[in-house]
Amino acid sequence: MEFLTFSGRAGRLEYLGFAVLGGFIHLINALVFIDTDPAAGGALFTSPLYLLGFVLATVITWSSAVRRCHDIGRSGFFLLWQFVPILGIAAALFVLLVTGDDMKNRYGPPPWSVTNRAEKRAELERASLAVAIEQQVKPDQEWVTDDGAFDMDGLWNDSGISR
Repeated sequence: MEFLTFSGRAGRLEYLGFAVLGGFIHLINALVFIDTDPAAGGALFTSPLYLLGFVLATVITWSSAVRRCHDIGRSGFFLLWQFVPILGIAAALFVLLVTGDDMKNRYGPPPWSVTNRAEKRAELERASLAVAIEQQVKPDQEWVTDDGAFDMDGLWNDSGISR
């Protein structure tokens, strides 16, 4: 899992998982390290470890959000819409609910998608077909040239099929 990188693409489930993880870290961080002292008039005291946890949770959440934007074909700057009061909710829902690009886009191949698996399967089938052809073609046959290419006229004549 690439939870600290801002390049590549992330699917909806990965984005949601890291958002929940970031929220959980923020919650635990607040419960453990924030201390409100009633004797000090309710002042808020924070630990340096709180700041470390806050930065870590924020980087995890924002990196997954940027990769999610890449998955839907948008730049990471699209997340700046979340700071606009009403449009921020719509932008957050858009990032969460819209399906990613099925094919490779400018940010890379789709993550864990059916299309990506189909492309890999087709690539493996092409490779296995090439191996099967290499095993069937015998270089001593007259329709195979010295460099391994096919002589189509020789192949046609050896097939026994009339033109």
